[in-house]
Amino acid sequence: DCIKKFNGMFAFSLYDNYKKKFYLVRDRYGIKPVYYHTTDSNIFLYSSEIKSILEYKDYVSEIDKEALIEYFTFQNFFTNKTLHKNIQILEPGNYFEIDLVSKKLKKKQFWDFDFEENISAKDEREYIEELDRLLNQAVNRQLVSDVPVGSYLSGGVDSGSISAIASNHFQ
Repeated sequence: DCIKKFNGMFAFSLYDNYKKKFYLVRDRYGIKPVYYHTTDSNIFLYSSEIKSILEYKDYVSEIDKEALIEYFTFQNFFTNKTLHKNIQILEPGNYFEIDLVSKKLKKKQFWDFDFEENISAKDEREYIEELDRLLNQAVNRQLVSDVPVGSYLSGGVDSGSISAIASNHFQ
């Protein structure tokens, strides 16, 4: 249940020796990629880059024609397909649970967008205060770094607002 509490970008695998289960997790927005391939002999390969899976001796590289059509149509992928046949990407907000005893693989979704608006009506002042609180909270979380923090200003309202909030923490 820890993944429901994590905030940020992550992808990780975890082996639970007590339960004899293996977990492969991807962050809510899919910032960190997780590619996978399952062989006919029940070998499960995964990596943060497709090229690692392509190196597997028994993988035969082929173009996934359905994925190619999807990409040419939308200039993006909206499924878990990749241009490589039988190599998929784990969707954002999902994880795999592999029972190492029964060899069963389950994909589970732990998070999804919620676009429902709060039913209780608020006045404009409350909305402004909540937006300010959430924006400050988001920027402050991103300022935690082991390296110097910088900002690129595009001239838009969003980058200007983020830089203004961040500048309050650097005097």
